[in-house]
Amino acid sequence: MKKMKFEAQVFEGHKQLIAVHLPLDPATIWGQQPRYFVKGTVKKCRMEGEIGYRRGFHYMLLERGLLKKACLAPGDSVLFTLELRKPSAEELSEKPGLAWARLVKT
Repeated sequence: MKKMKFEAQVFEGHKQLIAVHLPLDPATIWGQQPRYFVKGTVKKCRMEGEIGYRRGFHYMLLERGLLKKACLAPGDSVLFTLELRKPSAEELSEKPGLAWARLVKT
C-alpha cells in the first residue's frame, strides 16, 4: 500500500478546533474514493482517522489526546506519514461528518 508523507502546519480553526490541511489531494496517491480512512504517525505517535474535504481543502481535525501525546500546538509544522486502512463497520455506517484523527494507544 502506498504511503503519503507530507509536512503540514497545525492551526486553530473554527470553534477552536485544531487541524491540519493536507498539501495535496489524496486521490493523487490512492485514486478517487468517496472517503479516505487512514492510519499513520506524527512525531512517532500512532494515529488513525479520516481525511475530510471542506471549503476546498483536504483536512484532518486532531483530537486532544493526539495533540498532547505528540506535543502539537497551533503554529507547529510537522511530518505526517499516512496510509489507507480498512474502516470499521461502524465507521462505514456513519454519515460523513467532521474528519478526526485520534491517538492509537499502544
